[in-house]
Amino acid sequence: GELEIRLAAAGRLMRETKDDWECSGTAVESACRRMEAALGEKMAVADAKVQGMASRCSRIAISVGTLKDEERLKQRAAELASAREQAAALATQRSVLEAELVELWKQTDAERADIEIIKHKQRLSQQLDTALADKNSKTVALEEAAERALQVAGAAREEK
Repeated sequence: GELEIRLAAAGRLMRETKDDWECSGTAVESACRRMEAALGEKMAVADAKVQGMASRCSRIAISVGTLKDEERLKQRAAELASAREQAAALATQRSVLEAELVELWKQTDAERADIEIIKHKQRLSQQLDTALADKNSKTVALEEAAERALQVAGAAREEK
């Protein structure tokens, strides 16, 4: 009896211990997975931060390298000075061209005035030619009339 009871108790205790060990194994495995996932996330965040810092450091290194490159700075300064000189030359050229344009406008206005004067002169010449032609025809008519009058007067004298 007692041995059977102890055996049954020991069997039950072993089953419970076995269940506890199985549960504890599952719990440990689950806890390990959660810890791995959490560590994986933390590692990914840390890796992203490290990569961001590395990228910033690289950009800063490039900027520092560029700033330290005095030959490049001298070249850039020379290019800027050349560009300023070209801009000044172009400004001077523009001023000259603007002055020439103003002069051309004045000449154009003067030429327009000259053309108006020439047209007016042509109208006056036509009027003068017409008036001269009228006077010439009247003069011819008067000369003919004077000749006839002289002939009539000469004939009248002869008759007397």
